[in-house]
Amino acid sequence: MTPLTHSGSYFDVYYHHTNHLIYVKPQCTPDDLAVPVFVHIYPADPRNLPPERQPYGYGNHDFVFADYQLPGESCLAMRPLPAYPILTIHTGQILSPGNPRWWGKFPLPSSGGNGKTGRTP
Repeated sequence: MTPLTHSGSYFDVYYHHTNHLIYVKPQCTPDDLAVPVFVHIYPADPRNLPPERQPYGYGNHDFVFADYQLPGESCLAMRPLPAYPILTIHTGQILSPGNPRWWGKFPLPSSGGNGKTGRTP
């Protein structure tokens, strides 16, 4: 696994070589799990996106934590990624429009570059 972020207070995000994102928080709360997770995938070639997403330049793969939670692991989710080559992943949790709980924008290890993160205190 390749760490993409270590948030310290929210979810740590890892890229797994099986083409998954892994979200983990050692001691999560019901509030941590209740806020939907946004996942925007920026492909190497935008033509890999469905036609309706091509104008935006990214695929929307948002999810609710419970849908990808591993059995018996309340604070760990494994989200599959599309099969096409990916340049960057933008992910986090939004409490309301313009009010992020935490976020990160990460190039995948094979794409090079540096990610950046932010969080709401």
